[in-house]
Amino acid sequence: MGYVGTATWGIGALVTLFVMLICLVAFIEALLRPARAYEAADKQKKVFWGIILGLAALAPWAFGAMHFITVLGVAAAIIYLVDVRPALRSNGGSFGKLEKIAMPLIVVGALAVVVLLWVLQFSW
Repeated sequence: MGYVGTATWGIGALVTLFVMLICLVAFIEALLRPARAYEAADKQKKVFWGIILGLAALAPWAFGAMHFITVLGVAAAIIYLVDVRPALRSNGGSFGKLEKIAMPLIVVGALAVVVLLWVLQFSW
């Protein structure tokens, strides 16, 4: 394979892991917020974001990081994290006292799932 092929594969693997992590964090975060916060923030319903972000979390694993569907999923995850999440937090959708540690816990949990999926992909 050579050095260039190995480096390219390594960069592609890192991009895939990063994309999976972003989508999975957004998916878990969306599921943990109460449904009433979505209505109070005048955003799409919790079910909508759950389905969209759930599919986005599966897309990198199913299609790879550079597939069109995956790019759409990453866009949805970024929209959720940048626009919807702050609106939910300001409209009663926070985790209360756990708000400061919730996101790091979600990221660690999502990272563990991504690594597990990555390992399982190569063990088949």
